[in-house]
Amino acid sequence: MIHVSIAGHRYQASPGDVAIFLPSGPMDFRAVQDVNEICWFTVDGPLFEQFFHQLDLRPGVYHYGPPPIERIHVMIQALNDPAPLAHRRGSLLAIETLYELADRIVAPDVPGVVFQARHFIDQNFDNPDLSAGQLADTLDYHPGSLSRLFHKHTGITVIDYITQVRLDHAKSLLQHTDEKVSSIARQCGFRETTYFCRWLRKHAGVTARHLRATS
Repeated sequence: MIHVSIAGHRYQASPGDVAIFLPSGPMDFRAVQDVNEICWFTVDGPLFEQFFHQLDLRPGVYHYGPPPIERIHVMIQALNDPAPLAHRRGSLLAIETLYELADRIVAPDVPGVVFQARHFIDQNFDNPDLSAGQLADTLDYHPGSLSRLFHKHTGITVIDYITQVRLDHAKSLLQHTDEKVSSIARQCGFRETTYFCRWLRKHAGVTARHLRATS
């Protein structure tokens, strides 16, 4: 799992997700686990952003599924081949990949409201008042229907997902920064540091001090 910031918006990318960004906008990411596998694919050129918008692609994080690793390996081989036909082959494969990406995002298997729910949680997990009820109100969706759809397409409940996002963020900050525990608690959506420490021990199985010591 990876925390991604694209043009000022925060996201959480899970296995099977794709993060899309443009060179003209700022982007950075922070890995949560010690071991991560990322498939990185870039397209350059003066007309790329225009082509990108024509495909109705937008910066953000979307679910894609397993990455087309074999196709990307073929593109790498084509780019390393000095022959003009090889470079043309690589360009065609890149365009094919972008069209496929656009098709998957425009017509995803997962209902749009589930994407919206995940996106809202990823951006607002630091809000102490964030709850399943507030999420449903924000998305103007029936709470029961949203809960059922979310669980069906993600495998976990809305509350469990909020917990997972907060826990991953807490672990990352404790292990990779020197910020005070009280500051980390606020960034993870907790008003009280003592409650945050009890919550962390319950869900992580270790104390904040232990997590910091293992960084």
